Amino acid sequence: MVLGPDATRQLRALRAYDVTALKDAMRRQLADTDATHESQQRFRLRRPSDVAEFELRVAKWRVFYRVKGDEVQVVLIGEKRGEKLFIDKKRFVL
Repeated sequence: MVLGPDATRQLRALRAYDVTALKDAMRRQLADTDATHESQQRFRLRRPSDVAEFELRVAKWRVFYRVKGDEVQVVLIGEKRGEKLFIDKKRFVL
């Protein structure tokens, strides 16, 4: 699993508690298992996006990633508030 520059910056901006929870979930869901296998927390995006192919749900956090061969590339990490997604404290639409 590889964190992109944006994902690294977004992870550093979070509280230590949230960072620990996200890293643990990413390790369990993306690194230790097949990241393309869909589940309730991990699924392919319904609409095509230039940003990512898959989404991982971890509480109120969303991790967007791509899979290229055997490598999982984490692209963005955002916060879900109601029906809106916020990345870098700005509303974001995929």
